[in-house]
Amino acid sequence: MSYIMISDKKLRLNSFITRNEDDSKSISVKTSETEENIMLQLNQTLCLQHIIVC
Repeated sequence: MSYIMISDKKLRLNSFITRNEDDSKSISVKTSETEENIMLQLNQTLCLQHIIVC
């Protein structure tokens, strides 16, 4: 069994969840091509899965 550990910085993942006025959630993501932040609105979770990659 092994685990892969990589930081968000190395993955180029920079995300922040914010709660909107209507109680919905949004996430700010920096695109890798343009280094520009975009806002994505999160909908209700359909599935939540916890995995360990072996």
